[in-house]
Amino acid sequence: MKRKIILLLVTLWISIFIISGCSMMPHLNASAQTVIDTKKELLAEIENALSSGKTKISFVTSDLDQTDFDTLNQNIEGFYGVVKEYQIKSVKFLNKSYVTLNCEISDNYYVEKAFFDEEDIPEEREKARDLYEACKSFLTSLQSKKRSDYEKEKLIHDYIVSNVAYGYPGGKKEPEGDAYSAYGALVLKKAVCNGYAEGMKLLCDLSGVTCKMISGTADGEKHAWNLIKLDKEWYHADLTWDDPEPDETSRIMYTYFNVDDTQMKADHKWNAALYQKAEGNEYNYYRKKDLLCEDYKSFRSKCEDILEKKSPNSIQFMVKDYDQDTYSDDNLQFILRYSGASSLRMQIAGKTPYTMLYFKLQY
Repeated sequence: MKRKIILLLVTLWISIFIISGCSMMPHLNASAQTVIDTKKELLAEIENALSSGKTKISFVTSDLDQTDFDTLNQNIEGFYGVVKEYQIKSVKFLNKSYVTLNCEISDNYYVEKAFFDEEDIPEEREKARDLYEACKSFLTSLQSKKRSDYEKEKLIHDYIVSNVAYGYPGGKKEPEGDAYSAYGALVLKKAVCNGYAEGMKLLCDLSGVTCKMISGTADGEKHAWNLIKLDKEWYHADLTWDDPEPDETSRIMYTYFNVDDTQMKADHKWNAALYQKAEGNEYNYYRKKDLLCEDYKSFRSKCEDILEKKSPNSIQFMVKDYDQDTYSDDNLQFILRYSGASSLRMQIAGKTPYTMLYFKLQY
């Protein structure tokens, strides 16, 4: 009889344990009520938590495994922070895993809280305070008059391209550091692609322009750039590739300013399933300025019209039919005749049929 009672109690305990979803196991996180079973849901949950300043994220999953967590920081935007470590506690017979992500919040989060909610930046976040002052200084000039989102975006693009040099503030490559942050771009004025993209997003956010970061590869190397939303349509903007090397503050190019997916795919790759489709054309720089040329004849006509009205220090066009024979030195001599310049230097960027020709004129 005593043995039957013991077996009955054990059976009852197991039943309660299963019904409660392991809540009686002390080493599992009983508060993890959120269920996440896809990589897309996981990334969205992390982005939402980081943008809210949360340093810990807990949830339950049945389908995700360790391989899904090993590359998290490569797939999230990272603007508001990153995942520093994760813990997985699995219960095999329930086919459940209890996951806790520990996160680190970025300076960008504190800068935006200070601007939007007038919250004090924590005393220990010195870089965040310096970044706040750098943003405030630029925004004062930007907001001096009413501007459209396109005008704001272009001014931000031009400011970063003109003032930031590609490279590492410390002079040497580091796996992590200021070069990858908005702080590196906007305060130290030296950054790599992720720093350019963070600086762009931060200034766009503070200016009311909808902007996201996107990561992928460009010419086979890891790369980051931005997605911009203007009048309900999305565009790509790659400030790093619009910034010439060696750095020249007076030279601003727009090869990758507000381009669509088709043009971007010529030399960039990304996981399209994770991002909005960019199909906008209206606010592409060369279309908006009527500098997009179908062929050499169109290029020459537009070029002559500009040079007859003024003598600019530089001109640039997007041409769809570029090849060395068509745009040879001999065929470009008309620029000197029409402008009165003594010499010109041409720079080429982008791939056919999206080739940018930039001419520097000397008088």
